Amino acid sequence: MSGIAFGGLTDLTVENYVKTESFSAFGEIYLTPIERLKITLGGRYTIDSRDFSANVAPNALLAFAPPGSPSSFSSHGKESVFTPRVVASYDFDAVNVYASWNRGYKEFGYNTPVFVSEDPVNAEKIDSFEVGAKFVSDDRRLRLNLAAFYYNYRDIQVSIIDISTGANVLENAAGAEGYGAEIDANFEPTNWLKLFGVAGYLHTEYTSYPNAAIAVIDPVTGGLVSSRADLTGTRLPRAPSFTGSVGFELHGPIGGGFDAHLNALTRYTSGYDFFPGAQGPLQYSRTGGYAIINLSGYIERELNGSGIRSYRLGFYINNATDLKYSSINVTSAGFGLFQTVAPPITYGLRASAEF
Repeated sequence: MSGIAFGGLTDLTVENYVKTESFSAFGEIYLTPIERLKITLGGRYTIDSRDFSANVAPNALLAFAPPGSPSSFSSHGKESVFTPRVVASYDFDAVNVYASWNRGYKEFGYNTPVFVSEDPVNAEKIDSFEVGAKFVSDDRRLRLNLAAFYYNYRDIQVSIIDISTGANVLENAAGAEGYGAEIDANFEPTNWLKLFGVAGYLHTEYTSYPNAAIAVIDPVTGGLVSSRADLTGTRLPRAPSFTGSVGFELHGPIGGGFDAHLNALTRYTSGYDFFPGAQGPLQYSRTGGYAIINLSGYIERELNGSGIRSYRLGFYINNATDLKYSSINVTSAGFGLFQTVAPPITYGLRASAEF
């Protein structure tokens, strides 16, 4: 790439290579110390190894790197981790209750592309605790699930927009935690109607994030400049406090050998931040709550004595109310404020045949 923005420089090439090797072993043991009580003990042992290397063209160094930066550099990292899993459940016939503890792991890594040597992003680890109950009615028409959970992150990997360059990069926050509850239900009052719904509450916050990237307004120029802030106590990105969905499915014969199916789903989410702290005082990288309605359906006919066993004709309508909302809002010191709009109403027809 070249042009006025880079003083007519050409060959702004950077080559980044990451070689990854990962080995893991997993096992579980199932115990039944007393009747109806089941205990699961499991774990995974993982070894991750990564080699990073880079070659930067001279003009790319001149345009993007500090003076004196090397044209080639490399790094090697290796980590071993054990992640256990424990689950206990008890069967009360119609109700099954359970409690679990899981430890998760997301491997360390490198931001690419880069023009100068950087430290790798630390591995992310999480401990997750959950208790819940699952109910099924005797006639199998009602299913109800309840769950409450708590999780604790260490070295959480956060996706941010580098305010000065506009690039999407990963960085580590010191820690975060969250807790919440969820309920989902399915009910079939008749053989041709199925109702379903889900509702969830989630509270999240950074327990420590003292040096987070944000954008502020320069009091002299009036433009956006990069800065850092303590976002300890703020909520995690893309973590709405409330979510829920309700819907139904109708199905049954309509004559002439045809079966019809109609589905409708309404999904709601409360407001949330796209990036930590909504990227600074402007609070632009945030969305309010919204609800989306999706519809779909089809008719189907089974055939006998022909090469085609069945055929299906259907339709779909996504975002049926043509709601205008953002899929992401970004604040950048280099480029200002920009928005990616979510898809508007989308509809179409489907046809298929089974041979």
